[in-house]
Amino acid sequence: MADKISKKWVLQFPPNQVDKPIAYHLVKDFNLVINILQASAHEEKESFMIVEVIGRKKDIDNAFDFLQTQEIEVVDMEKGITLNVNTCIHCGLCVGLCPTTALTIDPKTHEVCFEKKDCVVCDLCLKYCPVAAIEMEFLK
Repeated sequence: MADKISKKWVLQFPPNQVDKPIAYHLVKDFNLVINILQASAHEEKESFMIVEVIGRKKDIDNAFDFLQTQEIEVVDMEKGITLNVNTCIHCGLCVGLCPTTALTIDPKTHEVCFEKKDCVVCDLCLKYCPVAAIEMEFLK
């Protein structure tokens, strides 16, 4: 039997894809075990699901290709987010988007604070930062 591997992904859904049975297809069509770590679904705006997928590498690769055909963006959690404090204007927009409170406002300094260990790399802050102070770093 082939060795199984595990990957963590953030799946980002456009509004027209939120009602699709994606987890079902990953299990049924690609023989993957899915652990949903976090999810947020909205019919009128982008939604996301953070999943751990377990299976053979070939099946995981095929599932990744399938998700791309469904207009679902897949962010591999082997990436990381960084906050460039020299660029940040501390507007707080990212804080309102963060589903895990990895981004917060310090009540004393009113500056944005980032706790990397709490970040699930949902990528929302990266997309909406008005000054591009939030950046993606690729981990090795």
